[in-house]
Amino acid sequence: KPSSQADGPSKLIETPVHAQKPLGQSSNKDQFVNAASLMALAHNMILQGLNSICRHASQVFPKDYRAFIGYAYCRYQVIQAHHDCEETVLFPIIKQQAGGKGIMNENIEQHRAFKAGLEAYKLYLLFLSTAPQRFSRAHLDRIVDDLAPPLCEHPTRKTLYLLSLSR
Repeated sequence: KPSSQADGPSKLIETPVHAQKPLGQSSNKDQFVNAASLMALAHNMILQGLNSICRHASQVFPKDYRAFIGYAYCRYQVIQAHHDCEETVLFPIIKQQAGGKGIMNENIEQHRAFKAGLEAYKLYLLFLSTAPQRFSRAHLDRIVDDLAPPLCEHPTRKTLYLLSLSR
């Protein structure tokens, strides 16, 4: 069982493959169950990154601000690249395989729901890259508190949506 420190503040998602069949046992899952599981894993990496920022922000010494800010910005880049790839590569493939115009629109709307929060996060980190001494954990916490709810709701909803496409 994961430690409580590893569990938060954002809760991780159980993969559908694991939920349906314990590790090591063979299964005959279709492409959508497998895709939902891979998506859950990808989002868990994103959520763990966000969790690590939240957990460690209070422990960063001024001499380490620049490195922490760089790490936090890398986490932004991971989130942005992941969602850009979903919209330009993955969603069109799912649309084609599931056969439905607009089938991924809800997921695109979920991306839009956290776009402003993600932009605020990025802009704060870019500002800090030239003035690391201005780092404020309280300010970063406020930004993450605004960003986290839609960002954390999205992967659970997407995983369930991909499962709903299973035949």
